[in-house]
This record gives sequence, structure tokens and C-alpha cells, in this order.
Amino acid sequence: MRRLALMVAGLAGLAGCAYTPAPIPEDLAGFDRQLASEYDRLALAEFDENDWSDGRLFAAKAEAARAGQTPAPDDLAERAYPAALRAELEAGRDRLTAVLGGTARLTAPGALARAQGAFDCLAQEAEERLQPQEIAQCREAFEQFLAEAEAAGAQVIVVLLEPDEDTAVVVRQAASEVMLDTAFEGIAGTSGSATAFAEADVLREIEGALAVEPERQRSYLVNFDTGAVAITEASRPAFDAALADAAETEAVAVTVFGHTDRQGPARVNVRIARERAETVRDLLIEAGLDPLRVEADSFGESFPLVPTPDGAAEPRNRRVEIVVR
Repeated sequence: MRRLALMVAGLAGLAGCAYTPAPIPEDLAGFDRQLASEYDRLALAEFDENDWSDGRLFAAKAEAARAGQTPAPDDLAERAYPAALRAELEAGRDRLTAVLGGTARLTAPGALARAQGAFDCLAQEAEERLQPQEIAQCREAFEQFLAEAEAAGAQVIVVLLEPDEDTAVVVRQAASEVMLDTAFEGIAGTSGSATAFAEADVLREIEGALAVEPERQRSYLVNFDTGAVAITEASRPAFDAALADAAETEAVAVTVFGHTDRQGPARVNVRIARERAETVRDLLIEAGLDPLRVEADSFGESFPLVPTPDGAAEPRNRRVEIVVR
């Protein structure tokens, strides 16, 4: 039996005769919620058997899960086993760790938490070698729940993160069509129905991807007088802000789009818009931006910021948009 000197905040007053699990927070993610319950159950069982060392260990793990600080499966290095049994347990822990690092937290949080609880139960009981029936039950539960978690973790998941007010995603499968329009709603595998995933679990799964997610592009508008290809003085601050942004962030690309209002022939407006875009491009390059990263293009009068009848003058449509990515 392992003997640990374990000091855990909140457990210092734990008496040898009783263990009363704390309430599980309502907003706790599904996996941690079930894991806290599993470790509470294990702690109660060990205290009932007067195994204070393992009881305190499981109680500490329950407390960590309750706080959203997911405890790891049992550290086998701190327990003593025959060589063959250690090899079996190490192989099982490797399988469990692999699934814990995947998406089963989302698709099968209950089964995954039960698999971890069963593994720790097996690791503890197998070291004592006092209750063969308990060992067999823990081993059977571990294999059952781990297999469920492994199967669920192999499924492809589509999750809608934070949709705009009018955003929805339709997921089409062979025999179904599911619409997702709520944050952290998703579909796993070929289930054919939407599931509400725990926000904390989703964010934990994608935190690595979020860390390398490119920043959203930034857009700056500069305006022109009628027929002019030089930016207005009022637009100078916007130009300077775009230039500073591109320089400070070492932008991958800067694209300059020219636009006009609807005065004059459309073909002439395409030319004027391009001249404006190229003027702004030249100013950016003269200010030090890499010419290979600055492109210019023209939309003419095709995409007015303010819709107007043909032939109408509109100062806000005589613009160049500087997009920094």
C-alpha cells in the first residue's frame, strides 16, 4: 500500500472516521464533473476500509476535479507491482492517456471519466492484492469504459464556436441534415442530431489551435475628393494608422482596394479607382512597407459603401480600403 505525505488545502481537517464530499459546482464541465464523482466514490470506499493514505489521495483528486484542475491518472512509478502486472498497467495507462488527449472529453465525457476512475481503482487494488474480486471488477470496468471512450474519440466533430446573431451552419450527412445556430452546439460522427457541448471542454480541446490562429484582418478607409487621386487631409489619420499597423505587426499582406461613387461612366470609374488604389499603394511603399506584400486592386463603382442612384455623388463612396492581414 502506498504511503504518501499529502498536504492538500481543504483536507487538513479530514478526520479518520469520515469523509463528506463537497458539492460539485453546477457550471463544472462534464468530464471534470463525472471525474469528481468517481474520485469521491473511491475516497469513500477507501476510508470505509480504513485505508487513510489512498482515501486522502482520492479525496485530493476529487477536490482537484471539482476545481476544474483535471488530475492525471495514477502515477504507477509510486506503486510496487510484479513485472508482468506493471507492464499490463503501463500499457493501460498509455491507452488512457492517449484518449485523454483527444476529443473523447467532448463526445464521451462520462465514459472517459469512468475509465480514469476505474484505472486508478485497478492500480490501487492491484498493488494491495487483497481483494481479487475488486481487482477483477475494476479491470472489467476500465476495459469497458475505455473502449467506449476510444470509439467516441475517433469520431469527427463539428462545433459552432461563437456565431454572429444571424449565423448558422448546416451539416449534411448521408441520411440527415443538422443545423447548428447556438454557441458550442455541435455534431459528433454520424449521430444525426445536435449536441450541446460544454464550453470549457471545447475550449480546452482547441486551445492549441487558438494559440496559432491568425489575427483577423483590419480595415482602414481613406477618402478622395471628386475626380482626385490624392487622399483628403481628413483621411490622413486613417492612412497613418494603417501604415503603423502594417509596420508594427509585420503584416503578411496589405491589400489596397479602390472604389468610386457612381458619377461618370462605369469603365472610367474602374480606372479612377485603380489610380487611387495605386496611389495609396505607392505611399505605403514609400513609407517603408515591402513592395512584395502590398497589392492594389480596383472595384470601380461596383461596391458602394452607401447605395445611391446611378450618377449620384457620394463622398463616402470615393474611397480606398486598406486591408491589413
